[in-house]
Amino acid sequence: MDRSFLCSWAKGFENGLNELDKDSRSCLLQQCAKACADTGVLISYQKLYKKVNGD
Repeated sequence: MDRSFLCSWAKGFENGLNELDKDSRSCLLQQCAKACADTGVLISYQKLYKKVNGD
């Protein structure tokens, strides 16, 4: 994927979010954030925690 595609996709996603009511937007973003954390951020922190022996 090139940068142009990602920028276009992100803008479309943002426009779609703006069309949702507050509760629907919150539900979608919570699930999105959890999936992101579970597959990326959380794993990175777990590896770092293990590397420093929990210190």
